[in-house]
Amino acid sequence: MPTSDTDNPIEEELSSEAEERLAVLLEELTTGPVDQAHNRLEKLCLQN
Repeated sequence: MPTSDTDNPIEEELSSEAEERLAVLLEELTTGPVDQAHNRLEKLCLQN
């Protein structure tokens, strides 16, 4: 049974506030301690 885009809540447009929070979360993920730890691991692997 085909569904239109309007029937899918995931397809709804995000509010600008939600988009802003997502952008901040993404930035924190890519600059956070997990990414720093990953970079340190890469450096260790390259040294060996």
